[in-house]
Amino acid sequence: MTRIDRDVSVSGAVLHAQAEGPPDAPALLLLHALGANLALFDPQMPSLARRFRVIRYDSRGHGASRARGAQKPLSMKTLAQDALAVLDAFEVKRAHVLGLSLGGAVCQQMLIDAPGRVERAVIANSAAHFGQREAWDARIRDALEKGLEGLAQAAMDRWFTPEFRERAPGTVAQTLKTFRAVDPAAYAATAAALRDFDLRDAIRAVRARVLVLVGMHDPSTPPALGGLIAEHVAGARLVALDAAHLSNLEAANDFTRAIVSFLTAP
Repeated sequence: MTRIDRDVSVSGAVLHAQAEGPPDAPALLLLHALGANLALFDPQMPSLARRFRVIRYDSRGHGASRARGAQKPLSMKTLAQDALAVLDAFEVKRAHVLGLSLGGAVCQQMLIDAPGRVERAVIANSAAHFGQREAWDARIRDALEKGLEGLAQAAMDRWFTPEFRERAPGTVAQTLKTFRAVDPAAYAATAAALRDFDLRDAIRAVRARVLVLVGMHDPSTPPALGGLIAEHVAGARLVALDAAHLSNLEAANDFTRAIVSFLTAP
């Protein structure tokens, strides 16, 4: 299957993007978590690329994307504009959007700022508000002063259950390697967008069809946070998976079945 790679220039960065799947199939945009990259969704790609024109990209300073110049704190609006720029680069006017964690926040912002560009939305292991400002400030300070090494193991402990870490050490090791490779300044700038994000009231205006996925053992975005999104968006569906934060890796088959069923339903 042909894959198209493209570098997309946006304000302050060059985003590495890929499109894969039948060119005439419905478009599906994938948005990864903070500290990950587009490969996060590799377990879903065999199934998704048969049914959709899948577009995914590395966020600023993640993976093969390059941040330019000094990194100032980002806003979720800017990150949503990045996502729209990637769709524009592949000449896609309207797409399904699947976002996990940070990606779920970007997806919500797209639903508010550009509702005409989003067909159906999957918001996985995410929230409409991500907790205390002080905790984010401390994480940002650590990233800038010490790099990501000190944050890496704690992230793995939040992202996977102990059982999965024992069962799939290779997956955990690769995820850890990806996390450590992120530009600390870009990590901090993106973390600021999560720190300042709050759509708890605004998402009540969303009218798109929405699926919310939560991990039953997720300490980063506990199920109640996804439940709030589902409660506030009219008609949204809520599905709980037996996983921690990166549910698409820990419960890959159930995750894939849930999103394919939702996105292909009449």
